[in-house]
Amino acid sequence: MRALNAHILHLQATLAQLSQRRDETVEHLRVHRAILSPIRRVPMELVCTIFEMASAQNRVKFGTPPWQLGFICRSWRQYALSYPLLWSSVTVYPCSSESKIQQLLAQLQTQLSRATNASLDIHWSCVTRAPDSRLLGLILPHSNRWRNVSFHVINKCRLDWLLPTSGKLNRLETLEVENFGATTFPDVFTTAPNLGRVVLTPSRSIRRTPVYLKSIPIPWGQITHYRGEFPGARQLDFLQAAPHLSNCALKIAEGSNFIPPTNTTVYWYADALPYHFLHSASLLHAYATGLLAMLPLYGTHE
Repeated sequence: MRALNAHILHLQATLAQLSQRRDETVEHLRVHRAILSPIRRVPMELVCTIFEMASAQNRVKFGTPPWQLGFICRSWRQYALSYPLLWSSVTVYPCSSESKIQQLLAQLQTQLSRATNASLDIHWSCVTRAPDSRLLGLILPHSNRWRNVSFHVINKCRLDWLLPTSGKLNRLETLEVENFGATTFPDVFTTAPNLGRVVLTPSRSIRRTPVYLKSIPIPWGQITHYRGEFPGARQLDFLQAAPHLSNCALKIAEGSNFIPPTNTTVYWYADALPYHFLHSASLLHAYATGLLAMLPLYGTHE
């Protein structure tokens, strides 16, 4: 009996050791299973494309850098940090304290460093006055890399602080201004050779009153894409000033109440305008008559 009991104790000790080794092996496999995961064999280029698509809305619409992409794993962090496009959307917002200015400066410096020489999308948010000189000193020297620039204006103001960008906007393709009201822009965009897209949205208080073409100097002769909401007469001015339009979306402030002058004619260099959103029955009637080289805008509407 003693021999049997001793043998049982030996077997139990051996079983305990084997159970421990099994548990250690299971844990070892669990820890290293991630290394064998197929996702780790996805090429860097594809991972970066996924990053770009997943963060596009926050980067473009909200100007939020994809900081969280660096928290996934070491290799993906390296991918994210080495992909300039992820860091090329920059938002400059008003700062109410020195600490916020310092925080924004650090963020922008990091973004510009990671964006290397990539073209930049710059959004000036809630513009009420000139941004802090330190922010301007950081962003304006890169104006030769601006691809898309947008402004959200709050109050009437002068944007003379943009003057240093004059003659340097060689990469600029898109200009978007929201709620510009009586804001005065310096003449810096007319010398941008590649500017072809313009989006203009005035403040609600002036959508039914005249808005002067010169309030934002724009090289209309080279604009190919335009979207905006203005009184009908103002929209006609824009159309007549932009003979190379190939794509436009017009919203008329008066809606169907606007009747174009009967003697108004718009000349197009393009063979056709492939897409129009015309929020006016009278203008829609004019375009429905055919996309011709010479397009009359009739005063009748149905």
